[in-house]
Amino acid sequence: MTRFVTKLAVTTAAFALAAAPVSSVAWAQDSSVDEASGPVAYANAAGSRVSQDGVPGDGTVITETQRSPLRPGVSTLAQTRSVIPKDEGEAKSVGPNYVLSFGEFGEQSPFPGDVPSRAHRVTASLGQNTVPSAEAEATYALQDNGRGGGAAMDNTVLVLENARSTVECAGAEAATAATTADRVLVRQQAGEDRQGTLAPVQLPADGAPLELTGLPFGAPLTVDGADPAVPATSDLRISRLTSFDDLIRQDQWRGGELTRAAAWQVDVVSHVTLAAEDGVEPEVRDIRTKLVLGGVSCSTAAGFVPLAGGGAQKPSVPVKIPAGPAAGAQGPDDGKGAHAESATLLGIVLIAGGATAGGAAVFLLRRARSAKR
Repeated sequence: MTRFVTKLAVTTAAFALAAAPVSSVAWAQDSSVDEASGPVAYANAAGSRVSQDGVPGDGTVITETQRSPLRPGVSTLAQTRSVIPKDEGEAKSVGPNYVLSFGEFGEQSPFPGDVPSRAHRVTASLGQNTVPSAEAEATYALQDNGRGGGAAMDNTVLVLENARSTVECAGAEAATAATTADRVLVRQQAGEDRQGTLAPVQLPADGAPLELTGLPFGAPLTVDGADPAVPATSDLRISRLTSFDDLIRQDQWRGGELTRAAAWQVDVVSHVTLAAEDGVEPEVRDIRTKLVLGGVSCSTAAGFVPLAGGGAQKPSVPVKIPAGPAAGAQGPDDGKGAHAESATLLGIVLIAGGATAGGAAVFLLRRARSAKR
């Protein structure tokens, strides 16, 4: 077994979305933090963004995001979320072909036999000393159901086994981030066999991205006018995310003066050949998919000092603020300049920060415009 590790450092972070059960005990010293500017951490399982060259707008889906409580405790993502897209609405945003799985599965598991499915662990915490931290750990499988395989495993094109992202902001000299994975498996074509083989690949030892081209799978969505006689291919890039601005996140996921961020980032560029008339050079349409797996961040003020001794804890009071139709998901390529007619935004945001028996689900969708020739 090989283990890949990267330690990082950056600046900016914080937010508030779903809160699952939060642990807490009786209190003696008030160790609460300010909701708008205090120490905070965030964690989510995955985010997906899809865009097409030459087509305005993009589609974005983000899993429920955990925010650390306002008093010491832990916010945990419920096991009910284990796939993107989870329903027709999300599939209309990012396309129906790609399915990203990160939970426990039965007979129709997308994971190969030697990679057991497992429960994910996605948490955002505030320590007794008010230090924020977050972690996201899961085994991920990406399927391209456009391949038309009979079994779920036949469509699996990428696996990250026991991928883990962690951050902790304990002060300017003690802020850390790490991204690890036990194994990475990629489906690659062998000779003329379009089915290809899912096999382990070695990430570069120096922490550089892994880049592979001409892989035997297609795009996350159907492209109008695609030539059925020319199979689509995809290029893959796997890297360690270290910048807060590269996370796929909701508006409420805020930054601070001192920030650490971590995740696995997967970029796929799919090349789809359009049918052409005789004597005309065929056009190739590129569809771009960005996946952020296990996005976590923590933030504090520049002069933050952990609370001495930690103190005991007072149960945090849940705060739920329905934002209704909201601004879109953040990221450097969030398509804010898209024409209104090419993107429909649905935002349902419940902000929670404390002890609560239920989780609040959040997703932001932008419907990707159908590809036109």
